Amino acid sequence: MKFVFQLIDSHAEQKSGLLSFDLKFNARQRQHMCDCIEHKLQEIAVKLTFDLEKLGAAFYAINNKMARQLFLSKRKFCPEIVP
Repeated sequence: MKFVFQLIDSHAEQKSGLLSFDLKFNARQRQHMCDCIEHKLQEIAVKLTFDLEKLGAAFYAINNKMARQLFLSKRKFCPEIVP
């Protein structure tokens, strides 16, 4: 916002058409910055989703391995319980 006021002060003596052009250009720059930030946030969200999926897959694999080991232990030490 400070930049906009400096822009207005620096071009106050010029034609209003040039001033409105500068303000429109500033608005386009601000919109471009917002678009860039939004794009970066989307990239971060995709990466986090991918990382969470990998983490979930790792927990699933660990859980399956532990369940398998528990089943084998029961079968080895308590064969009458496990079919």
